[in-house]
Amino acid sequence: MKSILKYINGFSIDVALGAVVFSNALAFYFGTALPFQVSLLLFCAVWVIYTLDHLLDAKSTHSAEVSFRHSLHARFSIHLSVIVGIATLISGYTLFFVDEAFIWIGLSFSAFISLYLYLNYKYCLYAKELIVAVGYTFGILLGVLIMVEFQLSLNHIVIIFQIFLIAFLNLLVFAFIEYDQDARAGFSSLAITLGRNTTSKLLLLFTMLFFLIQVVFISNGTFLLFDPIQIVLFVMVISLYTVYYKREELLNNSLYRILGDGIFFLPGFIFIFK
Repeated sequence: MKSILKYINGFSIDVALGAVVFSNALAFYFGTALPFQVSLLLFCAVWVIYTLDHLLDAKSTHSAEVSFRHSLHARFSIHLSVIVGIATLISGYTLFFVDEAFIWIGLSFSAFISLYLYLNYKYCLYAKELIVAVGYTFGILLGVLIMVEFQLSLNHIVIIFQIFLIAFLNLLVFAFIEYDQDARAGFSSLAITLGRNTTSKLLLLFTMLFFLIQVVFISNGTFLLFDPIQIVLFVMVISLYTVYYKREELLNNSLYRILGDGIFFLPGFIFIFK
């Protein structure tokens, strides 16, 4: 079973599915539902972005000491490139069946991601985790914000920022754990730019910032104490910090990415508890 999960994670299938679950859970929390076409577009977009990023990384390194996912993408680069093309065609076809707002905002999002992929491949961006976290947050919230007809209020902005923090922490934890691998392969990351010590402090700082935000906005009545979204986000952050804390054990068992990316399925509990 662990072997199957390792391949599912290596090919970023769980990441794309997690984004769909997260986005649909948020839509349900805000009292709406995403059309199937939007979920399909989101799955294809997230999978294509992650796959292209890994394909470009695998192409740019000459080191034999790369991660499992990069070795997979190097080995199956032709097959994956064909599937990326098919997924892109499916996305293009699906655009004919969604609201016009999705098309224009989706095209803007695609332009942003394309620019990121080009700059990261060409110049090895040193803060790519920050850019990817912004892109991920925008991606899972795009459909929700279009479907829900409300003016953005303080609690919506807080939730959006919390989601960004979780996405950023997820990437920062991985960058910290894979520091040696990335350094040997010549990959850039925020952890390599800042160093292990500073990255470790940054992880603690952003984790504490998340908890401080929860305490402040629950105390002032913006959120209820047992608000489903806040409980789920709290568990997601605790899970991420546990992955970081238990990194040596999880690294030996190759479980850190499976568990770290698995947290994005936790919002599915909103369907049960709301």
